[in-house]
Order: sequence, then structure tokens, then C-alpha cells
Amino acid sequence: MTTHTPVFILSELVILPNQDIKIDVTNEGSKKVIKEASKNNENQVLVIAPKNTLESTFSIEDLPSIGVITKIKSKLELSSGNIRIVLRGLKRVKVAKYFQNRKTNILKCSYEVVELPNFDNSKEIAIKRKLISLTHKYIEINKNVSNSIMQSLKEENDLNFLTDLITSFMPFPFIKKLEYMQCINPIKRASSLIEDLQAEINISDIDRQIDEKLQENLENSQREYILKEKLKEINSELGNDKNVEINELTEKLESLQIDLLTKN
Repeated sequence: MTTHTPVFILSELVILPNQDIKIDVTNEGSKKVIKEASKNNENQVLVIAPKNTLESTFSIEDLPSIGVITKIKSKLELSSGNIRIVLRGLKRVKVAKYFQNRKTNILKCSYEVVELPNFDNSKEIAIKRKLISLTHKYIEINKNVSNSIMQSLKEENDLNFLTDLITSFMPFPFIKKLEYMQCINPIKRASSLIEDLQAEINISDIDRQIDEKLQENLENSQREYILKEKLKEINSELGNDKNVEINELTEKLESLQIDLLTKN
């Protein structure tokens, strides 16, 4: 059991193992925590994210039992007095006890490293394959996700690492990411991710179908407008030699309008 580790509380932000996040620390209490970790704890700090983000202060009894031990990769004191840090998530831990340091008034904790359960090897392989397959499909239809992530997934055999990597770039709301961070069992995390990935893929498919339908309607409307304008132009001209062209354009316009009514 490790004791006397400073606790850094994040609001509406989750860090996962093997993930880097950059934060500007503005709160005076949080600045003390970062300085304490740098000076006496080898740049390590426990990061937790309470569910009730509306509270400005937290009681020890309400703090979560699962957090992530992080390492301060870099620290820069800004001219504004704030501190800009980059945290690297290391591992999930189970908090044994929170306590307030009487001298510094800094929140600290003792914790135990989370032990992962044993898995059925065949089940783990099957889940991992399904997870990677769906992630690949998700990345293909979401261009804002780097393709380099896919290579990292293929090269990684640790399901625990895979689930955290995928969760880190998924557009989940705060509460859902918090649930993934606090879930110890990688098999459960992977199963939930498979469901969530499939749901996101289905939503993307529906969005694409809607966009295609809107584009088709727009193109048809533009064609209808051009035909109408051409009819106006012809009608404004003199001569009977235009009657054939007017009839042809009228037929095209009526046919187009019938098509639109049928599709809608």
C-alpha cells in the first residue's frame, strides 16, 4: 500500500492510464498540490473526478474510491501566476483512505494497486478482435480520428490498454468516460465499448443518409429553379418557334416535380 500521495481533483475532465492531458492550474489549493507532488512525491499525484461537478467543495466521504495515479511530465509557471502542467496517466488504483494534511491542508490518500481478474483466453481474443474491427470501422467514417491510432491498436495485445486508448478518443460525455475510468474489469469495459462503438457507427450511418437525401433534394430544387428561369426567359421572347422548346421544358419540370413528390 502506498501512502501520503497528494490528490488532484479534476472537474468535468477524466484522465485514463496511458493518456496525456494538458491543464492550466488556476486554483490556489490545486497549485499547492502540484508543488507538493513535485517536491516530495516524485511528481506523482492521484487524479480523481467527482460525479457532482456542481459542488465547489467536496467532503471526503463523497470522493470516489477509484482514481488514476499520474506523473507530472512537465510544469511551467506562467506570468499570470497559474501553472501549466502535462499529466501522464499511469495506472488505476483503489483508494484505501483520504486524509487532510494538518500542516499544509493538502488532501492526500493511501491507495492499493488494482489487481485485474483472470480471463478466459479465447473469450479475451474474440472480444479484442471484435473491438479492433469496430474501432477500425469507426475511424474510417470519422475522419477527425487519426489513422495512426489504428496501427497502435493492431500492435497492442493488452486488452486493458486497448480499452483505455479507445475510450480516450471517443466523443463520450463526462459521466460515461468517468464510468469507463472507474470500471476495473477490462472485459466489461471492452463489452461496453463494443456496444457504444456500434451505436456510434449506426448514428454516423443515419447522419450520412440524411446528408445524401438533403443533397439530392437540393440538387433537384436547383434543377427545378433553372428550368423555371429558362421558361420565363423563353416566354419573354417573341416568336412561335419557341413553342416546342417551351413544351419540352414544361414536361421536364412536371416530371421533376412528380419525382420529388414520390420520393418525399
